[in-house]
Amino acid sequence: FPVGTTTVTYTATDIHGNTATCSFNITVIDVEPPTTTLTVTPPDPDNVAAPTFEWSARDNNGCTSSSMPVYSYRVDAGAWSAWFGSPHVTIPPLTDGTHTFEVRAMDESGNVGDPASYTWLVDLTPPVVTITTPADGAEYILHQEATASWTATDTLSGLESATGTVISGNPIDTSTPGSHNFTVTAIDHAGNVTTVTVTYHVVYNVNPGGAAGGGGAAGEQPPGFLDKSIAGGGGAVGIAPLEAIYTVGDVIHASFSLTDAAGDNVPNAVVTCTLVAVTLGEEETYTILNLWKFNYDGDAVLYFLDIPTAGLTPGFYDLWLGFSDGTNARFRIQLITGKSD
Repeated sequence: FPVGTTTVTYTATDIHGNTATCSFNITVIDVEPPTTTLTVTPPDPDNVAAPTFEWSARDNNGCTSSSMPVYSYRVDAGAWSAWFGSPHVTIPPLTDGTHTFEVRAMDESGNVGDPASYTWLVDLTPPVVTITTPADGAEYILHQEATASWTATDTLSGLESATGTVISGNPIDTSTPGSHNFTVTAIDHAGNVTTVTVTYHVVYNVNPGGAAGGGGAAGEQPPGFLDKSIAGGGGAVGIAPLEAIYTVGDVIHASFSLTDAAGDNVPNAVVTCTLVAVTLGEEETYTILNLWKFNYDGDAVLYFLDIPTAGLTPGFYDLWLGFSDGTNARFRIQLITGKSD
């Protein structure tokens, strides 16, 4: 018999067609609560603040119906929600920490079943990555020995993996000049990802020509990049110090050597020199006049360049040296008429 009241009627008929009836009611009362089972839950741990839950409910008489029961849920032993008919819900956003979701069903007779529950960890905070070496913007001499140092931590779900350009404690790459990226990526068990990238630079030791045997005669000119570098410096001219003074028509002799961290010579660098005319004023203006590439003298172990000044007007000029390690150097000179010494 179904839940509710059912009338049962008996009819008797004799051989002459006479009939008699009697009836009575049978009332079935549903006192068995439904059982609720969670079918979709978030992973544990999880990095979704507002997860979705799904479930199903079954009456203990063996019948199922998705439309008859209604449901109520709560989170972290808070107040139960109002009853509703859908067997799924997306809960409001949660914060970091451990949470418990409960849902219960009520059948048409008002029987409320025991709640189904699920406890999981919400981790919305990504791992913390700290790169100590190389520091962002750090500069290393070519072939300089340097050891990577970095850490990755996660205080909630814990680290699942942490990888770097090299393992912490191993040497970083200083074998080639220029800019290099160093990256560490950490993933926690909830799926949060942190990636930190720093840039470091590998450069040459740049030694003025005088330090390697050039830069003017001993006792006459200080060792410098230019053959007429001013002893003690020429003071500031505009925004740069004056490096040397030449007479219009002179040939400027520039030289230097490049070495690595061990002091070994570097013969295969590309170095350029850009000649720029400077107009002094409250704001300096510049006009690019020429560009040359330095030559390399293997016997003298020097990069050298002879820069003509014939045809230039007296005034101030910048010589910009651009090195293939990404660095540059500025030398401000003055051209004058007549003798310069």
